[in-house]
Parts: sequence; structure tokens; C-alpha cells
Amino acid sequence: MVLGGVAGWVVSALLVVLATAGTMLTLGADGIFEPGTFRSTGTFEMVSTALGAFAALAGGVVAQLVGGRLATVMLVAVMLLGGTASGIAAWRAQESRTEPPQPRTSGVLSAELLTQAERNSQRSAPYLFGMPVAGALGALAGAAAIARLTRRPA
Repeated sequence: MVLGGVAGWVVSALLVVLATAGTMLTLGADGIFEPGTFRSTGTFEMVSTALGAFAALAGGVVAQLVGGRLATVMLVAVMLLGGTASGIAAWRAQESRTEPPQPRTSGVLSAELLTQAERNSQRSAPYLFGMPVAGALGALAGAAAIARLTRRPA
């Protein structure tokens, strides 16, 4: 059960990293951030949420295949609790800044720009708190789909 939950989480996390990198390369800095700021665009947040749900779907499939229903429940709990805690931490960090965020000057996606973005990011509350829900729903959908396909006839 634990191995299934961990395997599902690893698959989900790996796919999220790859999908985020691909989205960033596809959209570029001006597609990720609003002009002159480090505030995420709605397009980037929607695409990231959808890709995160699909990554979680794959993780749900893996969790179900490896560890069954309890592994899926464990994966969903980790996604909801961990994602919500991460969202709260990110929200508090951006709300507690005493200095205004740095303006974004470069239009080129680079390691330096991403480092600046990490310190100055501004993400919407629906994105920060919707991602864990999208992940949990994706994992449940993936697990349910594979459980239905692998169910033995009575």
C-alpha cells in the first residue's frame, strides 16, 4: 500500500515537473508572467492546473495498480494535505512581503529570471488552492478508471 502511494506520488511529481518545464518553454517569459511583473498569467495557471490534473491521473493509475484502493487514498490525502500546506505557505509568503515585488525587466526565459520569479512570484488564490483539489480529483479519476478496467468479471 505505501509503495503504491509513493510510486503514484513520484510519477505525478515527475510529470508535473516535466509538464511545467514544457509549458514554460512553450509560453516563454511573456506567456508565463503578466507584462513587467512576476504575476502568473491566467493562461499559465489554467494550463498548469490542467496538466497537474493529468499528471495526478497517471499517479492515481500507478497507485491503484501497485497498492490498490488504500494506496490511492494515501496519494489523495498527501496531495490534498501537502498541496494545501504548500499553497498556504506560498500565499503567506507573497502576502507578507514588506517591499513591493521587483518589476520584471527581461522578456527572455533564463535561470536568473526564474530565480527572481521565485522571490517575487505572485500567484492567484484559486491557483494555489485549486491545484491540490485538481490533483486529488485527477488521482481519483485515474484510480477509478484503472480499477474498472482491471476488475475481474463476477
